[in-house]
Amino acid sequence: MRAERLHADDTTVPVLAKGKTDTGRCWIYVRDDRPFGGTDPPAAMFYYSRDRKGEHPQGHLAGYAGILQADAYDGYNQLYLAGRQPGLIWEAACWSHGRRPFFVMADIEENARRKATGKKEIPLSPIAIEVVRRITVRDRALHQWQECRGASGGAADAAPPLRG
Repeated sequence: MRAERLHADDTTVPVLAKGKTDTGRCWIYVRDDRPFGGTDPPAAMFYYSRDRKGEHPQGHLAGYAGILQADAYDGYNQLYLAGRQPGLIWEAACWSHGRRPFFVMADIEENARRKATGKKEIPLSPIAIEVVRRITVRDRALHQWQECRGASGGAADAAPPLRG
């Protein structure tokens, strides 16, 4: 797939096997540059594998060079090596995956549910609570900014870069 940037993800899929159900993987690669002023139509590619070995995304993306937004799965790491041919792939870390551990370590509501059912409470991190507070403030500001700008579908609607 020709694209300046791709989003990659994988998910489990049930696979019928002799007398049982196995778990396979569905690998998805998506292109949609319309928010960045691109003119190519959106596209998605799907691949299947019996396991989650890193050789699969490495094979799927063997001819790709550009930006790859993906989770922190180790199987992508070989793609980000300097000197890779046919060209460099730049890692664009996934915001959802990057912030998830902070939300887990600051989940006050989950702790309240655990306490109410007599389960052991999870230690909360004051640092994680502050990170979640800041992320929430930033998310609200971003949504308000997008609402004020309207939704014309062009590059002007792209989110401002995250800073600090």
